[in-house]
Parts: sequence; C-alpha cells; structure tokens
Amino acid sequence: MQTVVVTSAVGTPPFQISLCDVTNTYCYIVAVDVTTFPTTVNVPPAIQSANTLIIKIKDAYYCETLQTTTSLSPTPTPTPTITPSSYITNCNCIAFDNLSGTLDYYFSLTLCDGSELSSTVFSGTTVYYCGNSPSAEPEVNVVIGPVCVSGSCPSPPPTYTPTPSNP
Repeated sequence: MQTVVVTSAVGTPPFQISLCDVTNTYCYIVAVDVTTFPTTVNVPPAIQSANTLIIKIKDAYYCETLQTTTSLSPTPTPTPTITPSSYITNCNCIAFDNLSGTLDYYFSLTLCDGSELSSTVFSGTTVYYCGNSPSAEPEVNVVIGPVCVSGSCPSPPPTYTPTPSNP
C-alpha cells in the first residue's frame, strides 16, 4: 500500500488530514485527531495511481491548508486512449497558481457541467479544476492545460502553458 508522510501542519491541533486528487474532486479523510508530526497516512486505493496528490489539513478551528506531494511512485498502467465519448469539448485542466503570493486571491471559472465556481486560492498553493473561461486576480497565474478526460485532469499532471489572467 502506498503511503504519504505529512511532516508538519499549521494551526491548532488536533488536525484532520485528507488526501485528494490534483483536481480536488475526489477527497478522502485519512487521519483524524492528529497531534504529532511527522505522521504517515495510507493513500486510498481510488487515488493510488496519481503521481501528485493534494494534502488537506484542517485544524481544530476548521481552518484548512493545502499541500501537494509528488513523491508517489504508482505502478505503471497503460495510458488510456481518449475516445470522443470520454471527454467533453471545451473542458480543460485549469490551474490557479498562487505560489509566489503572500495573500489569498479570488478566482472563478465555468465547470464542465456549465455551473459557475467562484472561490479563493490561498497563499502558497495551486488548485486544479476542469472547466473553461477562467478568471482571476492579476497576482494569480492561470494556466490552461489539456482536455479533461472523464471529468479529471490526465495523470501524470501535464506541463501547462501559462495564459495571462484577466486584469
């Protein structure tokens, strides 16, 4: 079984730790009432094939921080062939990158199902979604990747081409 070592957390213990895919679509609570670090958690089978995971850490006051891990070494699996029925046109992997910022910033996009999402990308983090028409504050780097497959970004995460965000 694959594991992830969480070396630290910010906030007030005890902590709840969840692991999510890079699109932040599939999240699994993997540890509760964590008070000491480092701590090792098991990667749920549903996301073990991912090369990158988001680690969500929620403190006693429900403040949430995000970390990413790329230290997973999944078992090689064949790359699926994309067929027209497995992807939605105009639905790309979109990353909102606030790694160089010191403040939290707003962003929005249209999700693949046509609904609108407006949220915050926290300082020092990158969030991933499948959708189109991204918009963000100038401090956020918006990158649009390849077409999403079955509602998810392809794995391993692609190399993105930066697209300037709306001022």
